[in-house]
Amino acid sequence: MMENTTQLPEVESQQLKHGYFKIKLTKLNENKTHDIVESIAKPLNQEELADGWLQVLKKNKKLIHHFNIYLSQLPMNLWSKVQRTFVKSTDDNEYYKKIKFKNYHYTIKHTENDELIFKLYKNILSKTPNLETIDELYKNLEMKRVKGWLMIRAHNLLLRKL
Repeated sequence: MMENTTQLPEVESQQLKHGYFKIKLTKLNENKTHDIVESIAKPLNQEELADGWLQVLKKNKKLIHHFNIYLSQLPMNLWSKVQRTFVKSTDDNEYYKKIKFKNYHYTIKHTENDELIFKLYKNILSKTPNLETIDELYKNLEMKRVKGWLMIRAHNLLLRKL
């Protein structure tokens, strides 16, 4: 099991870093009884998302974490919620409709690379990925400096198949 928590005593929720939240864990102690330990859970990074990890969240209406991201950074389990309609904001940028997942909210900025990113996502998750197509899309997006778990996963897939 991957450790994604830090044990920190007596930390107020308002003092936590963005995306972090308090959790209570049950731990078996030396006397074979259970202790409840309060810890801090941190959001998954892009490497962990590329490895297929999913953040398990308890719904907490009091504490909402909002992330402004690009499509290539959106966690895999939320791609089905992307609606390809855009909202223009006051800063003259276009955004997809906000995606809400428990206490994490995502605003995704639309870019000129999004169609290529959708194609790369579809190819990577295919039962029979076309490595030539993935390689072409990866190189094209890499030249445009696209980052995120999707690019890491594509790179790792291409390295394994060499």
